[in-house]
Amino acid sequence: MIDYTAWLHGAYILNAVQSALNPKKVKYPKSPINVKEKETPLSETEKFKLWVMEFNKRFEKNSNQCPNV
Repeated sequence: MIDYTAWLHGAYILNAVQSALNPKKVKYPKSPINVKEKETPLSETEKFKLWVMEFNKRFEKNSNQCPNV
């Protein structure tokens, strides 16, 4: 995480120096630099599949904890 933070600070410093030296060619970013991919919303089917997987995982965990009756 510290590597990412250092890289991000360097990117901002680079933009600041470039925009100070050549403001006609380089503009300082108006919004934060976002390097994360945008997540696409899940469809209802995908949400249901995830819910079923989580339910089954918890069911298995609970069934292993209960003594056999």
